[in-house]
Amino acid sequence: MKRTLTLAAAACALLFATASAQAIVLDLNDFIALPYAKVSINGTGTEANIVEDQSTDTILSNNPYYGDPLLIDANLYSTLSFDYASFFYSLSSPFDTFRAFIVDADATGMNSIAIAGLDFTTQSTASGTVTFNLIGLGSTTLGLEFQLIGGLYDSENVSSVRVSNVQLLDPVTVVVDPGPTTNPVPEPGTMAIFGLGLAGLGYARRRKTVSAK
Repeated sequence: MKRTLTLAAAACALLFATASAQAIVLDLNDFIALPYAKVSINGTGTEANIVEDQSTDTILSNNPYYGDPLLIDANLYSTLSFDYASFFYSLSSPFDTFRAFIVDADATGMNSIAIAGLDFTTQSTASGTVTFNLIGLGSTTLGLEFQLIGGLYDSENVSSVRVSNVQLLDPVTVVVDPGPTTNPVPEPGTMAIFGLGLAGLGYARRRKTVSAK
């Protein structure tokens, strides 16, 4: 009987267990674009089109060096991901490069240094999803930077990249209902079923005694 009650309690606990992971979409309108004319962002801030500049790198960043206050607390999120679609002229590759990376916000500067393992580059026309794992970085305050680096020998060929769905994912949390702290009062229906069960056991025991006699 005790084993049955224990199993029932465990089943109830599992029933109330819930796992949740919430995506936080970053607004790219809050990022700094340099040169401004080479980056176009839609009204909702969910997509940006980055075009190669012939004289300098095109940058979309929340690096505090550029004055953007939007930063990422790695202690609150497990991953950062984004979708991209890049276009490179065949004559541009391998001179043009799209780069996306996570930086330590404390190490500010124009020449941002990516955190090891959190750096993505491509020189090919392609599309896909990039995911950076933020677990294990502690409470480090992070920045995110996109770069489209133009080559020196393709001044007539303009590459571009579309970035979208930049989002942070909360760590998965599991909440288990600990159950009532006091013994609940049984509902009338439960008491009736319990009473019928006792009556049945008593009748069975009585029949067994009469048969033995």
